[in-house]
Amino acid sequence: MQEDPRGKKRPIPRWKLVIQQTPTQELGESDWEELLPFFRETYEIDMDGLRASILNRTDLLRVRERASGRLVGTTAFGVVSVTLPGGASARVFYGGDVLLLPHLRGSGLVQEMAARIVLAELLRHPFTTHYGVGVALTHYMYLGVVRSFTDAWPRAGHDTPPEIRFVMETVGRMAYPSTWRSADEPVEVGRRGRGREFEITQEMMEAPDMRFFVERNPGYARGTALPFLVKIDAKNLIALAVRSVRKTVRR
Repeated sequence: MQEDPRGKKRPIPRWKLVIQQTPTQELGESDWEELLPFFRETYEIDMDGLRASILNRTDLLRVRERASGRLVGTTAFGVVSVTLPGGASARVFYGGDVLLLPHLRGSGLVQEMAARIVLAELLRHPFTTHYGVGVALTHYMYLGVVRSFTDAWPRAGHDTPPEIRFVMETVGRMAYPSTWRSADEPVEVGRRGRGREFEITQEMMEAPDMRFFVERNPGYARGTALPFLVKIDAKNLIALAVRSVRKTVRR
């Protein structure tokens, strides 16, 4: 990683990165030996908790520097069918274990990884309603969700629709069987952040989305995460594409 004249790390160009997808059941001890130190750079976390969280999903995506193979980001995901009130069926993605090194945040990589997963699923089930459920441990993650998607809950100034709450409750109990309480309450995820990951200044609190995150997840600094849901449809995918293009133009 190079530094600019002011001593700041320069973002890695996208073409220098590669995304690797691995079914979680195929992860071996060498994979776990790589993942634990990577997460510990940012979080206070134990191997058992990390292993259980990742294995509760079906696939792990890892972002690597193309030349060196160095790990610089991860996210894990699963997909489940949910029968909605009224009998209709929906497919729901549930993600977790999202971590990018600081110089990659805001790069759109998380959105790109999500798009890869979503597009493959939509091609398999084109006429089914799709949702994505996750938890935001940091304000970076929460703001990325509500500012990338027009239909995402919970968010400041909007009530969560009953159907959305039902999906969150159903998938949340499955994804976090021992710590899930409700769609309105933070969930313990077995890790706690370090340093700037959890620094929220008074100036940052002037933003309504930031205030909402802190009010709904007051224990963020000790390791609680705010549940969220995104509706996966043309409206949201267009919003995501527009945001990604704007990021690319600014870079």
